[in-house]
Amino acid sequence: LIEMSTETDAREWHYCDVLGGAQKGPVPAVVLCRLLEKGVGVSPQTLIWKVGMESWLPMSSVEPFKSIAEFNSMQWYYIDIEGQQHGPVLSKMIVHKLKEGD
Repeated sequence: LIEMSTETDAREWHYCDVLGGAQKGPVPAVVLCRLLEKGVGVSPQTLIWKVGMESWLPMSSVEPFKSIAEFNSMQWYYIDIEGQQHGPVLSKMIVHKLKEGD
């Protein structure tokens, strides 16, 4: 989909935006990881590519994004302070509750 020069840094990723499919990049892996963690503009099915790859692949099949996608899709049960069980809820809800002190 994109022609790249050999000078492009292999750590720079290109991706197809979930909202409209526009190609974006290059961006560092850390930025894509952050977007995937927050679910902003990318999803596990978002196609990504960098120099050295033969074709575009879904984020969920390429590390380090694969681990994040797997964690985000995990379902959890928890017991609140009053002893009530809740769930299943996705990982990001658990993370949010922990950050908020719930």
